[in-house]
Amino acid sequence: AASLRSYECVVRFRQRWREYDPSEYDDMRACLEQTIKADPGYARAYASLALLDMDAVRFGFGGGQMAIDPLQEALEYSKRALDIDPGETDAYLALSMAYWFSNDFDASIGAARRGLLVDPNNTDLMAELGLRYAFQEKWDMSQPLIAEAFARNPALPSGYRIANFQFYYMHG
Repeated sequence: AASLRSYECVVRFRQRWREYDPSEYDDMRACLEQTIKADPGYARAYASLALLDMDAVRFGFGGGQMAIDPLQEALEYSKRALDIDPGETDAYLALSMAYWFSNDFDASIGAARRGLLVDPNNTDLMAELGLRYAFQEKWDMSQPLIAEAFARNPALPSGYRIANFQFYYMHG
């Protein structure tokens, strides 16, 4: 980040993002939009805004008042972040989610796998990829990723445990 204010905004976003609290969505969006205007070379800010867009897609945050398509914007912002910094793993996470919700499942899996090549210890990417494999009923790939992600980071969002539920449900 070029400024401490930009860095602070992204740190606040990461803290908020794990809480799934829609009440802070508008403030976080304004902060991140201001950050990319003030600091257009800050890849993590673009990736954070892409993840925030995915919250609008996944959870309806933003109350439908958005003038843009959050899914399209998430794709654009995550790609922009990777253009700036090909090692920005949050951008791979956002890109994977955006592709998934665009029904481009192969691209989604590919983005998550590329992110894990950059950072094989990223538990968010591990869990996201494990969840996507579970949705495809690829249990031999899903279950080890989910187990490893939670072993390394027990504080991951519990929503990723749906992969375990699906496995056990499908296996009686």
